[in-house]
Amino acid sequence: MVNPFAFALWLHGLDGRLIDTARRGCPINRSTLRVSGYNGRLPVVIKPYRRSTLPDSITVTMPREASPKCSHAKLLVALTASGRRAGR
Repeated sequence: MVNPFAFALWLHGLDGRLIDTARRGCPINRSTLRVSGYNGRLPVVIKPYRRSTLPDSITVTMPREASPKCSHAKLLVALTASGRRAGR
C-alpha cells in the first residue's frame, strides 16, 4: 500500500474482486474466480508518504466448476481499501 498524503492513514479494510477476463467464454462471476478479503491483522497505520507491504495476503481461487475456457486466461482483479486519516 502507498500513502501519497502528508498525514498517516488508518487502513481498516482491504478487499478484491474480479472485474475482467481476457478470454471469451470466461464469465466474470464467482463461478470463475473467488477473491477473499485480506486475511491479515487490521487496522494498520501507513505513515505519510510511505509504502507499506502488508504481511499477509488476499486469497484467490478458481473453483472446480469454472469453465475450461478460463484456463490460462488473464484475469483482472481490483483491490479496494477502506480507511481514514489516522488520529481522528
